Amino acid sequence: MKKFLIVALLLLPCSAYAADYSFKNRINVAVNGAYTDAMGDFEKALKAAEIDRTNFAFGISAGFGLFEWLEPGLEFQYFGKYSGTHSITNTKNEDTIYMGGIYLKAYLPTISISDSCGLELYGKVGSGRYYQSIKSKPAAGLSQSQDKDDAGFSAGMGFDFTWDHMFTGIEYRIHRADEKDLVSSVGLNVGYRF
Repeated sequence: MKKFLIVALLLLPCSAYAADYSFKNRINVAVNGAYTDAMGDFEKALKAAEIDRTNFAFGISAGFGLFEWLEPGLEFQYFGKYSGTHSITNTKNEDTIYMGGIYLKAYLPTISISDSCGLELYGKVGSGRYYQSIKSKPAAGLSQSQDKDDAGFSAGMGFDFTWDHMFTGIEYRIHRADEKDLVSSVGLNVGYRF
């Protein structure tokens, strides 16, 4: 039932507005919220510190339609603060991650759903700096902190429903930093084309 409700909400605007599928020479601005799941060594570190490996992230991006099928852009993603208290040592642990970088989206030809709505499928790759702040506060003793930043990249795919100047869709991505898996994310994008 939830799946049908989400699809209905995504398609609702298709019956109300005139379509403008072209995004060539237009600026595309989007915000997103995503459910994230830690991967690889990051997941192991969270488990060792007894921190939940899932979180909620949000971000913003802006790109420019070079052609009818290609969009380079800039993005910022905040993966949130992973926090928890170790049951044995009573140590409070926090791990905060965010990134800034560039991306490139490549679109397949738009699929017309109706006279006023289209569906765009795309692949996406990105590169940037991933910043991590790790803090540990034992029940007795001094707090410790470590900040680090690493080069990283992301890859994923998604789809957008477009109508008039608006678009909304779902995107899946995998992020890697320092050549190690970091997080995977599934999120909802909402945007506007100027």
